Amino acid sequence: RCIDLMPENAGAYNNRADLYDTYMEKSELAIKDYAKAIELNNDEYEIYRATNNRATIYQSQKKYELAIKEYTKAIDLLNDPVNKAMSYRNRAQIYEAQEKFDLALADYNKAVETAPKEYDNYDYRAAFYKTQGKYDLALLDYSKCIDLMPEYASAYNNRADLYKSPLEKYELALKDYAKAIELNNDEFEISRATNNRAII
Repeated sequence: RCIDLMPENAGAYNNRADLYDTYMEKSELAIKDYAKAIELNNDEYEIYRATNNRATIYQSQKKYELAIKEYTKAIDLLNDPVNKAMSYRNRAQIYEAQEKFDLALADYNKAVETAPKEYDNYDYRAAFYKTQGKYDLALLDYSKCIDLMPEYASAYNNRADLYKSPLEKYELALKDYAKAIELNNDEFEISRATNNRAII
């Protein structure tokens, strides 16, 4: 009914698409509505939301090339640096899953370059570096993440995990676990820090 009254409302198409996808398992109808929200091209956030959600459906269907196409479309359409950076990160994760590590790193780098003050970009790139065995680079990114968002308990835990293994810098690990607990703003991260500190 909302769409009948306001056919140019991209948010309404996205809302109906979310309903189709999440509650009714009608992914094809969801994809159609997300396409309409993108076609309207009158709300940058709704464009990001539609491309991201449509790409997520394609990922769940293991249609990785279609998912990549969606994220590429978002990167081309979006001007907001935060949303554009998130699209780079999302595409990087698909490349990483495909073991296209050079392309993944290029996108993680573009995310940082596009929105250098967004702490999430460093957190994701650090995790990538860690899986690639580039521990010094991972450490630098976790530290930058903490500089930008000192209340982010997960970053302290992530850095502490790296200090613990493979770097074996236990005193630094203990210090970061203690900080994650002290922040007291995330129950999961408190439990994670407490358990890991006990292991040391």
